[in-house]
Amino acid sequence: MRIRKVTNKQSGHYRERDRHFISSAFTEALKGPVGNINPRVGALVTRNETIISQQYHAGAGSPHAEALAIAEAGAAIRHSTLYITLEPCHWEGHEKRTPPCSRMIIAARPARVVIAAIDPNPRERGRSLQILKKNGIVVDYLNMDHLFAAQNEEYVCRMRNGRPFVHLKWAQTLDGYSADSHNNSQWITDAPARAVARRLRAQCGAVLVGRLTVQQDNPQLTVRNDGTTASPVTSSSTVTRMVLDSALRLAPHLRVFKNQRANPTIVFHAADISSERLLRSYQHSGVQLVTIPRERVRALSLSALMQWCHEHLESNSVLVEGGAQLCGSFLKQELWDKISIFIAPTLLGQGLSASTALHPRTIQRALRPQLPCWETLASHHSEALQFSGYRNIRQSFHIALERYRSALNTLQGLMKDV
Repeated sequence: MRIRKVTNKQSGHYRERDRHFISSAFTEALKGPVGNINPRVGALVTRNETIISQQYHAGAGSPHAEALAIAEAGAAIRHSTLYITLEPCHWEGHEKRTPPCSRMIIAARPARVVIAAIDPNPRERGRSLQILKKNGIVVDYLNMDHLFAAQNEEYVCRMRNGRPFVHLKWAQTLDGYSADSHNNSQWITDAPARAVARRLRAQCGAVLVGRLTVQQDNPQLTVRNDGTTASPVTSSSTVTRMVLDSALRLAPHLRVFKNQRANPTIVFHAADISSERLLRSYQHSGVQLVTIPRERVRALSLSALMQWCHEHLESNSVLVEGGAQLCGSFLKQELWDKISIFIAPTLLGQGLSASTALHPRTIQRALRPQLPCWETLASHHSEALQFSGYRNIRQSFHIALERYRSALNTLQGLMKDV
C-alpha cells in the first residue's frame, strides 16, 4: 500500500496551496523549544483554504502539535485538511508520555492529511501513514524531509546515528591556543562573547566537560538569565551538566555539583573506584554517578559515553565545552557533528590547543569543516569572531542552509522557492 506523494504533475494551485500552508506549519514549529528530546513540530487545520487552528509541540510530555490543532478545530475537523510537519506518532510503549496521534486522527476523520516529512525514528518511519490510509484517511506526503531536518538537526542525527548530535565549542587565541601552559583559560574571550557562547547551552540542553576544566575554572555550567540568552519559549532554561572524571578526583563542593534540582549533574567514572566514602559523598549531594568503561589505560570510552547518552539523556544534543584535551579527543575520533570556535584578538605564543590531537601528515589531509561560517560579534559589543562548521556536508547541507535562513525568519519566503 503506497502513500500518495504530491508531485509537479499535479495542479499548480494544488501545489501552491499545500506549500503555503505547510510553510505556515513549519513557522509555527519554530515556537517549540530547542534542546528537548522531542523534535519541533507544527500543525494546522484549514477549511475552505482558511486556517482555523494552528499549534506547535511545546516539548516532551506536552500534547503533540496535531492533537492540539485537532482539539482547537473541534467538529470542523471532519471537513478540513490537517497539515503536519512530521508524520503523526503511532508507536505505543510504556515509556511513551502521550497517546498515539494516529489514533486521534482516525477518530477525528479529517477530509485530508498532509505530511511534510517521514519520522526518522525506527519505531515510526512511515507506519502511521500506512495506518491512516488503511483506515480510509486521504494522506499526501510532500517529501520535505530536508526542511524538517533543518529545524531538527539534533533529533535527526540521534535517530540516524544512534548517538546525540555532538557540538564542540571552545574559545581560542588568534594563534590557536585555548589555554595557557598551566591550563588557565580565564578569560580568552571578553564577557559579551562568553554570553553569546552560553546561548549554545540553552540550545543543546546538555553540556559535557572534563575534570581539568572543572578543577581549573570551577564553572557553574548553567543557563544564566542575563538578558543575552534566547527566548525561554525556544530554548531550555535548564541544562544537564555532565563531567568526565574517571577516578572521581573532583571535590563534591565545587559549583558544578550545586543546585541539582534545577540543573542536574552526571559524573562519569571508571569501574575501578574502590572508595565507598567518596561514592557516598557524591550521592549525598544528589549527583548521579555513571560507570563508563575505559578505552585505553586511562581514558574513558567516548563511544560508550555517547551510547549511554542516546539511551538515557533527555536531550538530542550534547555541547562539549572542553577543555582542549576533551575536544581534541572528540575531533580525533570523529565523534562530532558541528564545531563553534570563539576567536579572541590575542596572541599567546604557547599553550594548549584542541586541534593538536589531529596530527595530519599533510595539508591535504587537514580537517576542513564543511559549510564554514564566520560571524563578527560586534553587534554584541565583542571584539571576538565566531566560526562554525560541520563535519559531514552530505548530512548537513540542507540542515545548515535552512538553519541560517530560519534564523533570519525567512522560512516563509524560502518555501516559495522549494
